[in-house]
This record gives sequence, structure tokens and C-alpha cells, in this order.
Amino acid sequence: MSKILMLEENLALAKADLREAKEQLSRSVTWSINDFVSRASSICETGDWFDEFSEPKMERALKLMIEKHDAEFGITWETVDSYLETYCRKK
Repeated sequence: MSKILMLEENLALAKADLREAKEQLSRSVTWSINDFVSRASSICETGDWFDEFSEPKMERALKLMIEKHDAEFGITWETVDSYLETYCRKK
């Protein structure tokens, strides 16, 4: 095998190792409608969250929350509560 082929093979292996190491360092946090439902259930006043909150509105609220979040502060349970109150309350 020529030196060039060996170098190319070593480079390809090194790149693969680097990609794998990078993937192992990457983590993400996800939010879902279930988080909104869970939170609505825990903060509702009547005991039945669906009397106070609209589940169909939660998908829009989740989308807005993710689109508009400030990366400096992230998304917290207080953020979810705020979006529940603003966008999901039945009026």
C-alpha cells in the first residue's frame, strides 16, 4: 500500500474518531406537549387541568416558546408556566 493511501486511510479514521467524540459531547434537552400537560395538571385550581387549559393551544405555545426563548437564560418550568398562562388558558 502506498504512503498516500495509508495517510488517506489514517485521515479518514481520525475524522471518524473526531465525529464520534463530538457526538458523545453533544446533548440536548427537549420539551414536549407532555410537559405542558404535566405542568397544567400541577398548577390548575380546579383539580382538572382540562377545565382551565386548552390542550390544542399547547402545541402552538410550545412552538412559540422554543422559537422565542433566550439562549442566555434557557427554558425553565417558569417559562412553561408563563406560556401556559399566556397562550393556553381557557377564557
